[in-house]
Amino acid sequence: MFKKYIPPAVYAIANCAPIPPIMGINILALFSKKTYTSKTTVISTLLYIAVTLPFIAIHLKNGVDLSSYTNSYLGSIFIIFTSIGAALYASNRANFEWMAKTTSLFIFIAFIVSSASFLITGDEKILGGWYQHYYTSGVSIYRYGGYMYEASHLCLAIAPLFFYFALNLKKNKANAVYLMILIPPLVATYSAGFFATIIATILIANFSKIKSKKSVKMLVALFLLTAIFIPLIYISSDTVRSRITNIVTMNDSSVQGRSFDSYTLATQIAEQKSLLFGAGIGQIKIIGNPIIIDFYKYSKDAVDVVRIPSSAAEMLASYGLVGLTLKIILLLYLYTRFKVYKNIYSNHLFIFFFLYQLYGSFMLSTIEVFCFALAILISKKELRSTISKRVISNPSTKPIPL
Repeated sequence: MFKKYIPPAVYAIANCAPIPPIMGINILALFSKKTYTSKTTVISTLLYIAVTLPFIAIHLKNGVDLSSYTNSYLGSIFIIFTSIGAALYASNRANFEWMAKTTSLFIFIAFIVSSASFLITGDEKILGGWYQHYYTSGVSIYRYGGYMYEASHLCLAIAPLFFYFALNLKKNKANAVYLMILIPPLVATYSAGFFATIIATILIANFSKIKSKKSVKMLVALFLLTAIFIPLIYISSDTVRSRITNIVTMNDSSVQGRSFDSYTLATQIAEQKSLLFGAGIGQIKIIGNPIIIDFYKYSKDAVDVVRIPSSAAEMLASYGLVGLTLKIILLLYLYTRFKVYKNIYSNHLFIFFFLYQLYGSFMLSTIEVFCFALAILISKKELRSTISKRVISNPSTKPIPL
């Protein structure tokens, strides 16, 4: 009876319990038969290995820290295999809506319990969830990160749930309740990048429909909500006001670090070996350590682990311009091949993570791979259903191989 609650509980609360970058859903995927028997997981993993083999040869020739390279490469294979396996499990479940609702409830309960503990004791470390974030601009603020790596990563984990309920409000009015309980933890993350990407995603996903009155009304409503929401947030506290001012004036360390700084550092790291093919997976913490420390003028004893807070920039540093270009081309191919744009949920989810990878997340991100795979698999399933109906109605029609 309680087994069915394990996936939602792990996703919502215990996702970051394993050693990073492996997550809870990667471990759960190991216990799913579909992970091993599906052609999707096997072919995707073999394709990744085949594409990266030439890079391995180049990286080894240019020189790498073999231990770090081997561990990171094997880790990338594991994450791709199990993340797609987890997406297969989620996309094939008849009770997908139940899982989404239950996961949202767990996220909200964790938020309430963690916040209550923090408010009562004044110590955010007792139950965790909250942490103090210091910006180089001198602003510090308490952010809610749930039980993820950080606040912005919690937003990524909530994104597929947020879109599901937001895009199905008319289908089931009860979805509004679940959407509302996700808002407090999202707002508490103070993740400017997440909310900016949500707005950009909605605009892009609905651009082609902008001529219809319905879409115009929705975009006007979005604009009005944004126009009301931002001033309210701005006047809510001095620290929030200071941060928004820093973002607008391009003095915010987080925004700067995820955008311009990330690509500057990625280019410098890749150039140590090859700008075209990168320095190699797992080499940022080796080659990039002195570069990043010097760039930000850190004390050598003050930083244990250095990283680039952008999935695309990290790809550039590791696999160079060729690797980053191949990834973008592959994503665009999958987007068009399986007509992701025809499914409203898949389209929003795919566009969101496509945009966010440019200035957030990290290269070996389970959530990123999981959500890309989920969007594609749902669209693939819908495409197959459409073709089957077409064949049944017209037996002379030849099915398109998927």
